[in-house]
Amino acid sequence: MSRHIAIVTDDPGWHGQQLRKAFNAKGYRCTNVSLKSCHLDTALKPYGLCIPGFEGSLPSGVFVRGVPGGTLEEVVFYLDILHAMRELNVFVYNEVRAIERSVDKGMTSFLLSQAGISTPPTWVGNNIHDAYAFIRKQLGSGYKLTI
Repeated sequence: MSRHIAIVTDDPGWHGQQLRKAFNAKGYRCTNVSLKSCHLDTALKPYGLCIPGFEGSLPSGVFVRGVPGGTLEEVVFYLDILHAMRELNVFVYNEVRAIERSVDKGMTSFLLSQAGISTPPTWVGNNIHDAYAFIRKQLGSGYKLTI
């Protein structure tokens, strides 16, 4: 089995250097990978996935330090790459579902509330009239709002 780790980051910085040192000390080789440089290609055998630095192979593990921002389509694509690695039985640390739950403010607030963790009243939707009604209600109750 390969001992080659992909560190997903667009900015390795000090933290990336520390990760690399820690993995190297355990006998792993590391390659920094930008999700912007990866692509899916179903004609690419055997994996259908191109990860720079891992041509023709898969990493033995992936450590996700960051997912680049972008349009909804771009971010979904970056997460698709991570989902594909997981589907190919590559261990992904900072699993995709955890990333999805923590970067989406609406879902994060919902999950915190469901877990009984105190969180400010939160409203997320796409109907302008419902949004204004929520704003009026909150302001009428003396709350300050962050919009």
